[in-house]
Amino acid sequence: MECYPFSSGTQAHDLVVTPVFMNPKGTEHTDYQRKIDGYKALFEVKDGKQKKIPHDDKSVKVFVLLHTNDVDGLPTGYKRYWFDRVDKALTFLEGQ
Repeated sequence: MECYPFSSGTQAHDLVVTPVFMNPKGTEHTDYQRKIDGYKALFEVKDGKQKKIPHDDKSVKVFVLLHTNDVDGLPTGYKRYWFDRVDKALTFLEGQ
């Protein structure tokens, strides 16, 4: 997968990745829990997978990827949304 600062696409998978927001406040603020809960209500189905949103002839999935320096101190239910290295976040997206 080729990586660009704002988006990436591959012909074989029709995958376009567009990072929109990284939370600069970090994990010391509990607002991130409310943000993730809202994201889950809008963009996930009950099993924790992303909803497929139809758009034109494509299917769109929305992901939340948050950055922190240390994922170890996070509550278990929120850990999967946090990454301490950008390469781990990109690897996660490639598997989707």
